[in-house]
Amino acid sequence: MDAKPGEYSGAGIPQYWTIDRDAGQTVTMYRLVDDRYEIRETTPLAWVLNTSVADHLSVG
Repeated sequence: MDAKPGEYSGAGIPQYWTIDRDAGQTVTMYRLVDDRYEIRETTPLAWVLNTSVADHLSVG
């Protein structure tokens, strides 16, 4: 099990993203909910690169 998400939540980091090394370079966006992370969205990296950062920020 990866310890980093636990460290991130302990530090209060509201969201983090991972990029898989698959053919589509899939980006998985996680958001902090009640001291644990939930998947917010999964999408190809190419789509993320063609949008603005503001399009991906969690609100509340």
